[in-house]
Amino acid sequence: MNVPGGISIFLIALLYKSFALDSTHVVIVILSQENSYHETNAEYLKESILHQAESLQVSHNSKVIVEVLPDEKTHIGYWTIIPLFPRLVRDHGKNSIWIYFCEDSTIINLKRLISGLQKFDKTQKIWIGFGLNDEEPTIIHHFAFPEDPTVFKYPLISAGFAITTSLLKELNFRKILDSDKESEFSIDASHELALYIGETYPLKHKPSLFCDKPNESCASYPNKIKYCKPTLDVNEIYFAVKTCHKYHLNRVPFVQKTWGKEAKYIKFFSDIGNDTIPTTQVGIKNTERGHCLKTMKILKMALEEATNILKTIKWVILADDDTILSVRRLQSHLSCYSPDSIVGERYGFKVLRGHGYNYLTGGGGIAFGIDTLHDIVNFCNCPQIDSPDDMVLGLCIATLNISLTHSSLFHQARPMDYPSSYLDIGYPVSFHKHWNVDPMLVYTKWLSVPSSDLIHTEL
Repeated sequence: MNVPGGISIFLIALLYKSFALDSTHVVIVILSQENSYHETNAEYLKESILHQAESLQVSHNSKVIVEVLPDEKTHIGYWTIIPLFPRLVRDHGKNSIWIYFCEDSTIINLKRLISGLQKFDKTQKIWIGFGLNDEEPTIIHHFAFPEDPTVFKYPLISAGFAITTSLLKELNFRKILDSDKESEFSIDASHELALYIGETYPLKHKPSLFCDKPNESCASYPNKIKYCKPTLDVNEIYFAVKTCHKYHLNRVPFVQKTWGKEAKYIKFFSDIGNDTIPTTQVGIKNTERGHCLKTMKILKMALEEATNILKTIKWVILADDDTILSVRRLQSHLSCYSPDSIVGERYGFKVLRGHGYNYLTGGGGIAFGIDTLHDIVNFCNCPQIDSPDDMVLGLCIATLNISLTHSSLFHQARPMDYPSSYLDIGYPVSFHKHWNVDPMLVYTKWLSVPSSDLIHTEL
Protein backbone atom coordinates (compact mmCIF):
# COMPACT_ATOMS: atom_id res chain seq x y z
CA MET A 1 0.00 0.00 0.00
CA ASN A 2 1.46 3.36 -1.00
CA VAL A 3 0.68 6.38 1.11
CA PRO A 4 1.72 10.03 0.77
CA GLY A 5 2.99 10.27 4.34
CA GLY A 6 5.87 7.98 3.51
CA ILE A 7 4.83 4.72 5.16
CA SER A 8 3.36 1.50 3.83
CA ILE A 9 1.97 -1.17 6.12
CA PHE A 10 1.46 -4.82 5.21
CA LEU A 11 -0.83 -6.65 7.62
CA ILE A 12 -0.51 -10.42 7.53
CA ALA A 13 -2.74 -12.46 9.81
CA LEU A 14 -1.52 -16.01 10.31
CA LEU A 15 -4.27 -18.04 11.99
CA TYR A 16 -3.06 -21.48 13.07
CA LYS A 17 -5.34 -24.28 14.26
CA SER A 18 -3.33 -27.39 14.92
CA PHE A 19 -2.17 -29.32 17.96
CA ALA A 20 1.46 -28.65 17.01
CA LEU A 21 1.04 -24.90 17.23
CA ASP A 22 -1.34 -24.94 20.18
CA SER A 23 -3.94 -22.67 18.56
CA THR A 24 -1.59 -19.69 18.60
CA HIS A 25 -3.12 -16.95 16.48
CA VAL A 26 -0.71 -14.23 15.41
CA VAL A 27 -1.16 -11.01 13.44
CA ILE A 28 2.08 -9.80 11.88
CA VAL A 29 2.45 -6.10 11.04
CA ILE A 30 5.36 -5.07 8.81
CA LEU A 31 6.17 -1.36 8.93
CA SER A 32 7.63 -0.10 5.67
CA GLN A 33 7.77 3.04 3.52
CA GLU A 34 6.62 4.32 0.16
CA ASN A 35 9.56 3.88 -2.17
CA SER A 36 10.81 0.99 -4.27
CA TYR A 37 13.68 0.11 -1.94
CA HIS A 38 11.52 -0.35 1.17
CA GLU A 39 8.58 -1.80 -0.76
CA THR A 40 10.90 -4.46 -2.21
CA ASN A 41 12.21 -5.29 1.27
CA ALA A 42 8.67 -5.50 2.67
CA GLU A 43 7.48 -7.69 -0.19
CA TYR A 44 10.47 -10.00 0.25
CA LEU A 45 9.74 -10.35 3.98
CA LYS A 46 6.05 -10.93 3.35
CA GLU A 47 6.79 -13.70 0.87
CA SER A 48 9.27 -15.24 3.30
CA ILE A 49 6.61 -15.36 6.03
CA LEU A 50 4.02 -16.87 3.70
CA HIS A 51 6.52 -19.48 2.49
CA GLN A 52 7.39 -20.40 6.06
CA ALA A 53 3.70 -20.66 6.93
CA GLU A 54 3.16 -23.16 4.11
CA SER A 55 6.15 -25.26 5.15
CA LEU A 56 4.89 -25.57 8.74
CA GLN A 57 2.22 -28.03 7.50
CA VAL A 58 -0.68 -26.71 9.55
CA SER A 59 -4.11 -28.29 9.39
CA HIS A 60 -6.70 -27.74 6.64
CA ASN A 61 -8.62 -25.42 8.94
CA SER A 62 -5.68 -23.04 8.99
CA LYS A 63 -5.68 -20.05 6.71
CA VAL A 64 -3.47 -17.13 5.81
CA ILE A 65 -5.15 -13.75 5.54
CA VAL A 66 -3.44 -10.80 3.88
CA GLU A 67 -4.95 -7.40 4.62
CA VAL A 68 -4.10 -3.74 3.99
CA LEU A 69 -4.72 -1.10 6.63
CA PRO A 70 -6.35 2.28 5.83
CA ASP A 71 -4.01 4.59 3.96
CA GLU A 72 -2.07 7.47 5.51
CA LYS A 73 -4.81 9.94 4.57
CA THR A 74 -6.88 8.28 7.29
CA HIS A 75 -4.12 8.74 9.85
CA ILE A 76 -0.69 10.18 9.04
CA GLY A 77 0.97 8.90 12.20
CA TYR A 78 0.91 5.14 11.62
CA TRP A 79 4.69 4.99 11.98
CA THR A 80 4.23 5.86 15.67
CA ILE A 81 2.32 2.52 16.02
CA ILE A 82 -0.14 3.80 18.64
CA PRO A 83 -2.80 4.85 16.07
CA LEU A 84 -2.81 1.27 14.73
CA PHE A 85 -4.24 -0.15 17.95
CA PRO A 86 -7.96 0.68 17.52
CA ARG A 87 -8.04 -0.87 14.06
CA LEU A 88 -6.17 -3.97 15.19
CA VAL A 89 -8.49 -4.48 18.15
CA ARG A 90 -11.56 -3.96 15.99
CA ASP A 91 -10.52 -6.34 13.22
CA HIS A 92 -8.52 -8.96 15.11
CA GLY A 93 -9.39 -8.63 18.79
CA LYS A 94 -11.76 -11.62 18.72
CA ASN A 95 -9.76 -14.08 16.63
CA SER A 96 -6.13 -13.28 17.41
CA ILE A 97 -4.03 -13.75 20.52
CA TRP A 98 -0.83 -11.92 19.62
CA ILE A 99 -0.05 -8.84 17.52
CA TYR A 100 3.56 -8.87 16.33
CA PHE A 101 5.28 -5.74 14.94
CA CYS A 102 8.49 -5.50 12.93
CA GLU A 103 10.17 -3.47 10.20
CA ASP A 104 10.83 -4.40 6.58
CA SER A 105 14.49 -5.05 7.50
CA THR A 106 13.60 -7.63 10.19
CA ILE A 107 14.58 -11.27 9.78
CA ILE A 108 11.84 -13.63 11.05
CA ASN A 109 11.90 -17.33 11.83
CA LEU A 110 8.18 -18.06 11.99
CA LYS A 111 8.47 -21.45 13.69
CA ARG A 112 10.60 -20.05 16.50
CA LEU A 113 8.26 -17.07 16.83
CA ILE A 114 5.18 -19.26 17.24
CA SER A 115 6.85 -21.71 19.61
CA GLY A 116 8.36 -18.88 21.62
CA LEU A 117 5.03 -17.11 22.08
CA GLN A 118 3.46 -20.37 23.28
CA LYS A 119 5.60 -20.21 26.42
CA PHE A 120 3.70 -17.15 27.66
CA ASP A 121 0.22 -17.01 29.13
CA LYS A 122 -1.81 -15.72 26.20
CA THR A 123 -4.60 -14.49 28.48
CA GLN A 124 -2.28 -12.07 30.30
CA LYS A 125 -1.87 -8.40 29.45
CA ILE A 126 1.78 -8.47 28.39
CA TRP A 127 4.16 -7.37 25.67
CA ILE A 128 7.61 -8.78 24.95
CA GLY A 129 10.59 -7.75 22.87
CA PHE A 130 14.22 -6.71 23.00
CA GLY A 131 14.31 -3.94 25.59
CA LEU A 132 16.37 -0.78 25.21
CA ASN A 133 17.05 1.71 27.98
CA ASP A 134 18.62 5.15 28.30
CA GLU A 135 21.78 5.51 30.33
CA GLU A 136 21.20 9.24 30.79
CA PRO A 137 18.50 11.81 29.99
CA THR A 138 18.42 12.66 26.28
CA ILE A 139 16.80 15.35 24.17
CA ILE A 140 15.31 12.83 21.73
CA HIS A 141 13.18 11.52 24.61
CA HIS A 142 12.27 14.99 25.86
CA PHE A 143 14.76 14.38 28.72
CA ALA A 144 12.20 12.04 30.31
CA PHE A 145 14.21 9.81 32.63
CA PRO A 146 12.73 7.20 34.99
CA GLU A 147 13.89 6.77 38.56
CA ASP A 148 15.25 3.35 37.64
CA PRO A 149 16.28 3.36 33.94
CA THR A 150 17.15 -0.34 34.06
CA VAL A 151 13.48 -1.15 34.72
CA PHE A 152 11.86 1.11 32.12
CA LYS A 153 12.57 -0.41 28.71
CA TYR A 154 11.31 0.29 25.23
CA PRO A 155 11.44 -2.11 22.27
CA LEU A 156 13.98 -2.29 19.48
CA ILE A 157 11.31 -2.33 16.76
CA SER A 158 13.57 -3.83 14.09
CA ALA A 159 14.10 -6.83 16.38
CA GLY A 160 10.33 -7.36 16.51
CA PHE A 161 8.01 -7.25 19.51
CA ALA A 162 4.65 -8.83 20.36
CA ILE A 163 1.61 -7.65 22.35
CA THR A 164 -1.30 -9.79 23.51
CA THR A 165 -4.66 -8.65 22.21
CA SER A 166 -5.90 -8.69 25.81
CA LEU A 167 -3.43 -5.87 26.54
CA LEU A 168 -4.43 -3.96 23.43
CA LYS A 169 -8.06 -4.07 24.51
CA GLU A 170 -7.03 -2.64 27.87
CA LEU A 171 -5.31 0.39 26.36
CA ASN A 172 -7.37 3.53 25.92
CA PHE A 173 -6.33 5.28 22.72
CA ARG A 174 -8.21 8.41 23.75
CA LYS A 175 -6.06 8.96 26.82
CA ILE A 176 -3.07 10.04 24.78
CA LEU A 177 -5.19 12.48 22.79
CA ASP A 178 -6.81 13.99 25.87
CA SER A 179 -3.64 14.31 27.94
CA ASP A 180 -2.40 17.88 28.44
CA LYS A 181 1.02 16.50 29.35
CA GLU A 182 1.57 14.71 26.07
CA SER A 183 4.06 16.33 23.70
CA GLU A 184 2.80 17.49 20.32
CA PHE A 185 5.97 16.06 18.81
CA SER A 186 6.63 12.43 17.86
CA ILE A 187 10.34 11.72 17.77
CA ASP A 188 11.06 8.12 18.81
CA ALA A 189 8.08 5.82 18.24
CA SER A 190 9.55 3.08 20.41
CA HIS A 191 10.16 5.17 23.53
CA GLU A 192 6.86 7.02 23.22
CA LEU A 193 5.01 3.71 22.81
CA ALA A 194 6.49 2.44 26.08
CA LEU A 195 5.46 5.66 27.83
CA TYR A 196 1.96 5.31 26.41
CA ILE A 197 1.51 1.72 27.57
CA GLY A 198 2.83 2.83 30.95
CA GLU A 199 4.42 1.44 34.09
CA THR A 200 1.53 -0.93 34.78
CA TYR A 201 2.51 -3.08 31.81
CA PRO A 202 6.31 -2.85 31.40
CA LEU A 203 7.94 -4.41 28.36
CA LYS A 204 9.31 -7.88 29.13
CA HIS A 205 12.90 -8.01 27.88
CA LYS A 206 13.39 -11.36 26.11
CA PRO A 207 16.76 -11.17 24.33
CA SER A 208 16.86 -14.89 23.60
CA LEU A 209 13.66 -14.66 21.52
CA PHE A 210 13.83 -11.13 20.10
CA CYS A 211 17.48 -10.35 19.45
CA ASP A 212 19.54 -7.33 18.53
CA LYS A 213 21.97 -9.55 16.59
CA PRO A 214 21.67 -12.89 14.74
CA ASN A 215 21.48 -15.93 16.99
CA GLU A 216 20.38 -19.53 16.42
CA SER A 217 17.63 -19.26 19.04
CA CYS A 218 16.17 -15.98 17.74
CA ALA A 219 12.64 -15.67 16.45
CA SER A 220 13.53 -12.33 14.90
CA TYR A 221 16.36 -9.83 14.72
CA PRO A 222 17.39 -6.77 12.66
CA ASN A 223 19.03 -7.37 9.35
CA LYS A 224 22.09 -5.12 9.19
CA ILE A 225 21.07 -2.17 7.01
CA LYS A 226 22.98 -2.56 3.77
CA TYR A 227 23.88 -0.17 1.04
CA CYS A 228 22.94 -0.41 -2.63
CA LYS A 229 25.03 -0.37 -5.74
CA PRO A 230 26.23 1.04 -7.96
CA THR A 231 27.37 3.71 -5.50
CA LEU A 232 26.66 7.33 -6.36
CA ASP A 233 29.60 9.21 -7.77
CA VAL A 234 30.87 12.03 -5.56
CA ASN A 235 30.23 14.37 -8.53
CA GLU A 236 26.49 13.69 -8.11
CA ILE A 237 26.20 15.14 -4.58
CA TYR A 238 26.20 18.83 -3.64
CA PHE A 239 26.69 19.80 0.03
CA ALA A 240 25.12 23.05 1.23
CA VAL A 241 26.40 23.84 4.74
CA LYS A 242 24.43 26.39 6.76
CA THR A 243 26.65 28.55 8.98
CA CYS A 244 26.99 32.10 10.36
CA HIS A 245 29.86 34.43 11.21
CA LYS A 246 29.79 33.28 14.87
CA TYR A 247 31.05 29.83 13.85
CA HIS A 248 33.43 30.68 11.02
CA LEU A 249 36.49 30.07 13.18
CA ASN A 250 35.52 26.84 14.97
CA ARG A 251 32.78 24.78 13.35
CA VAL A 252 33.64 25.48 9.72
CA PRO A 253 37.33 24.44 10.09
CA PHE A 254 36.19 21.15 11.65
CA VAL A 255 34.05 20.37 8.59
CA GLN A 256 36.94 21.29 6.30
CA LYS A 257 39.35 18.99 8.16
CA THR A 258 36.99 15.98 8.22
CA TRP A 259 34.06 15.11 5.99
CA GLY A 260 34.37 18.25 3.88
CA LYS A 261 37.56 16.81 2.36
CA GLU A 262 35.52 13.90 1.00
CA ALA A 263 33.07 16.16 -0.82
CA LYS A 264 33.63 17.28 -4.40
CA TYR A 265 31.07 20.09 -4.28
CA ILE A 266 30.62 21.85 -0.94
CA LYS A 267 29.66 25.43 -0.11
CA PHE A 268 29.34 27.24 3.20
CA PHE A 269 26.35 29.61 3.17
CA SER A 270 26.52 32.37 5.76
CA ASP A 271 25.08 35.73 6.77
CA ILE A 272 28.49 37.27 6.05
CA GLY A 273 30.89 36.64 3.20
CA ASN A 274 34.38 35.51 4.18
CA ASP A 275 36.87 35.03 1.36
CA THR A 276 39.35 33.11 3.52
CA ILE A 277 36.98 30.15 4.00
CA PRO A 278 35.29 31.00 1.62
CA THR A 279 31.63 31.52 2.54
CA THR A 280 28.78 32.50 0.26
CA GLN A 281 26.67 35.37 1.56
CA VAL A 282 22.95 34.59 1.39
CA GLY A 283 21.68 38.13 1.96
CA ILE A 284 19.52 37.13 4.93
CA LYS A 285 20.35 38.32 8.43
CA ASN A 286 21.02 35.63 11.00
CA THR A 287 18.38 34.75 13.59
CA GLU A 288 18.74 33.10 16.98
CA ARG A 289 16.51 30.20 15.95
CA GLY A 290 14.31 29.02 13.10
CA HIS A 291 16.40 30.18 10.13
CA CYS A 292 13.53 29.49 7.70
CA LEU A 293 14.14 32.30 5.22
CA LYS A 294 17.87 31.65 5.27
CA THR A 295 17.35 27.95 4.60
CA MET A 296 14.97 28.60 1.70
CA LYS A 297 17.47 31.00 0.15
CA ILE A 298 20.27 28.44 0.54
CA LEU A 299 18.19 25.75 -1.18
CA LYS A 300 17.40 28.13 -4.03
CA MET A 301 21.04 29.13 -4.51
CA ALA A 302 22.21 25.51 -4.30
CA LEU A 303 19.62 24.39 -6.84
CA GLU A 304 20.58 27.11 -9.29
CA GLU A 305 24.26 26.17 -9.15
CA ALA A 306 23.56 22.43 -9.27
CA THR A 307 21.31 22.63 -12.32
CA ASN A 308 22.73 25.57 -14.30
CA ILE A 309 26.46 25.15 -13.74
CA LEU A 310 27.40 21.69 -12.44
CA LYS A 311 24.64 19.67 -14.16
CA THR A 312 25.84 16.33 -12.74
CA ILE A 313 24.08 16.74 -9.39
CA LYS A 314 21.41 14.22 -8.34
CA TRP A 315 21.27 15.10 -4.62
CA VAL A 316 21.60 18.29 -2.57
CA ILE A 317 22.51 17.70 1.09
CA LEU A 318 21.50 20.43 3.51
CA ALA A 319 23.68 20.25 6.63
CA ASP A 320 24.43 22.42 9.64
CA ASP A 321 27.98 23.51 10.44
CA ASP A 322 27.85 21.14 13.44
CA THR A 323 26.55 18.18 11.42
CA ILE A 324 29.11 15.36 11.49
CA LEU A 325 28.72 12.94 8.58
CA SER A 326 30.31 10.48 6.20
CA VAL A 327 30.30 11.39 2.53
CA ARG A 328 31.21 7.85 1.43
CA ARG A 329 28.31 6.34 3.35
CA LEU A 330 25.96 8.91 1.85
CA GLN A 331 27.18 7.93 -1.60
CA SER A 332 26.27 4.31 -0.88
CA HIS A 333 23.08 4.89 1.11
CA LEU A 334 21.46 7.35 -1.29
CA SER A 335 22.06 4.99 -4.19
CA CYS A 336 19.11 2.98 -2.76
CA TYR A 337 16.74 5.84 -3.58
CA SER A 338 15.69 7.73 -6.69
CA PRO A 339 16.32 11.50 -7.09
CA ASP A 340 12.63 12.25 -6.52
CA SER A 341 13.05 11.27 -2.84
CA ILE A 342 13.78 13.26 0.32
CA VAL A 343 15.74 11.31 2.95
CA GLY A 344 16.57 12.04 6.59
CA GLU A 345 15.47 11.39 10.17
CA ARG A 346 11.66 11.68 10.49
CA TYR A 347 9.83 13.50 13.26
CA GLY A 348 6.11 14.20 13.49
CA PHE A 349 4.02 17.16 14.66
CA LYS A 350 0.55 16.33 16.00
CA VAL A 351 0.54 13.12 13.94
CA LEU A 352 -1.03 11.09 16.74
CA ARG A 353 -4.10 13.24 16.38
CA GLY A 354 -4.26 12.59 12.66
CA HIS A 355 -4.19 16.18 11.45
CA GLY A 356 -0.51 17.12 11.75
CA TYR A 357 2.38 16.39 9.43
CA ASN A 358 5.73 14.60 9.27
CA TYR A 359 9.02 16.38 8.69
CA LEU A 360 12.73 15.60 8.46
CA THR A 361 14.74 17.14 11.27
CA GLY A 362 17.63 19.17 9.97
CA GLY A 363 20.56 18.62 12.33
CA GLY A 364 21.50 15.19 10.99
CA GLY A 365 21.28 16.50 7.44
CA ILE A 366 18.50 16.29 4.84
CA ALA A 367 19.08 14.76 1.40
CA PHE A 368 16.95 16.37 -1.31
CA GLY A 369 16.65 14.56 -4.63
CA ILE A 370 17.25 17.14 -7.34
CA ASP A 371 13.91 16.37 -9.02
CA THR A 372 11.99 17.13 -5.83
CA LEU A 373 14.02 20.21 -4.89
CA HIS A 374 12.68 22.06 -7.93
CA ASP A 375 9.12 21.80 -6.56
CA ILE A 376 10.18 22.83 -3.06
CA VAL A 377 12.08 25.92 -4.17
CA ASN A 378 9.25 27.06 -6.45
CA PHE A 379 6.40 26.42 -4.01
CA CYS A 380 7.53 26.67 -0.36
CA ASN A 381 7.56 29.95 1.54
CA CYS A 382 8.31 31.04 5.10
CA PRO A 383 5.61 32.56 7.36
CA GLN A 384 8.36 34.49 9.16
CA ILE A 385 12.12 34.88 8.84
CA ASP A 386 12.72 32.80 11.98
CA SER A 387 10.08 30.10 11.51
CA PRO A 388 11.46 26.58 12.15
CA ASP A 389 12.90 25.65 8.78
CA ASP A 390 12.58 21.86 8.98
CA MET A 391 8.96 22.05 10.15
CA VAL A 392 7.97 24.59 7.49
CA LEU A 393 9.58 22.35 4.87
CA GLY A 394 7.68 19.36 6.24
CA LEU A 395 4.33 21.12 6.07
CA CYS A 396 5.04 22.39 2.56
CA ILE A 397 6.21 18.97 1.37
CA ALA A 398 3.02 17.42 2.76
CA THR A 399 1.01 20.01 0.83
CA LEU A 400 2.90 19.05 -2.32
CA ASN A 401 1.99 15.39 -1.62
CA ILE A 402 5.66 14.40 -1.67
CA SER A 403 6.70 11.41 0.44
CA LEU A 404 9.41 11.68 3.06
CA THR A 405 11.75 8.72 3.57
CA HIS A 406 12.94 8.02 7.09
CA SER A 407 16.44 6.65 7.49
CA SER A 408 17.63 5.34 10.84
CA LEU A 409 21.19 6.10 9.71
CA PHE A 410 20.68 9.88 10.01
CA HIS A 411 20.89 11.19 13.59
CA GLN A 412 19.72 14.55 14.91
CA ALA A 413 21.59 14.03 18.20
CA ARG A 414 24.94 12.73 19.49
CA PRO A 415 25.96 9.04 19.64
CA MET A 416 25.44 8.88 23.42
CA ASP A 417 21.82 9.96 22.94
CA TYR A 418 20.98 6.61 21.28
CA PRO A 419 21.18 3.06 22.68
CA SER A 420 24.10 1.08 21.26
CA SER A 421 21.79 -1.70 20.00
CA TYR A 422 19.90 0.87 17.92
CA LEU A 423 23.09 2.29 16.41
CA ASP A 424 24.32 -1.21 15.60
CA ILE A 425 21.52 -1.92 13.10
CA GLY A 426 23.45 -0.04 10.43
CA TYR A 427 26.55 2.05 9.87
CA PRO A 428 25.58 5.65 10.80
CA VAL A 429 25.57 8.33 8.11
CA SER A 430 25.48 11.34 10.44
CA PHE A 431 25.33 12.78 13.95
CA HIS A 432 24.72 16.31 15.16
CA LYS A 433 26.08 18.80 17.71
CA HIS A 434 29.45 19.57 19.26
CA TRP A 435 27.85 20.04 22.70
CA ASN A 436 29.69 18.14 25.48
CA VAL A 437 31.46 15.91 22.96
CA ASP A 438 34.70 15.92 21.04
CA PRO A 439 33.44 16.15 17.43
CA MET A 440 36.73 14.80 16.10
CA LEU A 441 36.36 11.73 18.30
CA VAL A 442 32.78 11.25 17.07
CA TYR A 443 33.94 11.49 13.47
CA THR A 444 36.90 9.15 13.96
CA LYS A 445 35.02 6.51 15.95
CA TRP A 446 31.70 6.49 14.11
CA LEU A 447 32.07 7.99 10.64
CA SER A 448 35.61 7.62 9.35
CA VAL A 449 34.91 4.85 6.88
CA PRO A 450 36.95 1.69 6.34
CA SER A 451 36.12 0.06 3.02
CA SER A 452 35.00 -3.13 4.83
CA ASP A 453 31.85 -1.49 6.20
CA LEU A 454 30.40 -0.60 2.82
CA ILE A 455 28.32 -3.76 2.58
CA HIS A 456 26.09 -3.86 -0.48
CA THR A 457 22.77 -5.44 -1.34
CA GLU A 458 21.29 -6.20 -4.73
CA LEU A 459 17.80 -5.03 -3.68
